[in-house]
Amino acid sequence: MTMASSFPPVLVLFVLSCFVANPARGEANYESVHAIFDQHCMDCHESREPEAKLVLEDFASLMKGGESGASVLPGKSSDSLLVKMIEGMIEKNGKKLIMPPGKKKKLDVLEIAAIRAWIDSGAKGPLDEKAFVKVLVVPKIVPTVPPKNSINALAYSSPSKLIAAARYGEVDLIAGESRTLLRKLSGHRGNVNAIAFSADGSRLFAASGENAVVGEVKQWSVADGALIRTFEGHKDTIYSMALSFDGKILATGSYDQKIKLWDVATG
Repeated sequence: MTMASSFPPVLVLFVLSCFVANPARGEANYESVHAIFDQHCMDCHESREPEAKLVLEDFASLMKGGESGASVLPGKSSDSLLVKMIEGMIEKNGKKLIMPPGKKKKLDVLEIAAIRAWIDSGAKGPLDEKAFVKVLVVPKIVPTVPPKNSINALAYSSPSKLIAAARYGEVDLIAGESRTLLRKLSGHRGNVNAIAFSADGSRLFAASGENAVVGEVKQWSVADGALIRTFEGHKDTIYSMALSFDGKILATGSYDQKIKLWDVATG
């Protein structure tokens, strides 16, 4: 028998929970718990379309709970719905429910112990709520030669006789006959991957986004280059888009594995 195997399992879990929660401080804290949520749970529990109306993006939303009530009971981890769900202690129609669902990687013993320790210590909030604002950090690299802004997509409008060329962060509107650049439609987030004219050529829709952050479509007035509306709701870059012939419905396909249908008139 080894020295480690001589310790009772409960004692081992207690020691692990203390150090996993925060190795530097030796205590449970929200920061460590949020990191676990960010790794395992945000696909279903971000503020946009949260499963069971439970949002785990910030402390206030977590403590508010979802459609089944409070998910965390401070000081009572065993009675907290959150713990019961991640441990598979809830049954519905004779079947155990465990989160994350399906074939997604489940929380391991150490992660569950950290969440339990945080709840049992009072489920206190973060030291700095601003630390959990999701921001995409892109390094600034100065090119040694003038960079080429590649064309990602093209569209042509017969009524307006215009060509639209989608690039990184912008769309070029080009006269179809003279090939003259008429104007640039700027302000897009990341690569513009799909573009579409309305049937009458009066409007242009351009889809783009930032990886793992957001996907968006900007609707432009072709006549004066004015921005009409921004459609925002995807959680990742949009790669495909289609507009119905009557111009009333817009369909978008994103890397977040969702297709969304938009009412063009209302957004």
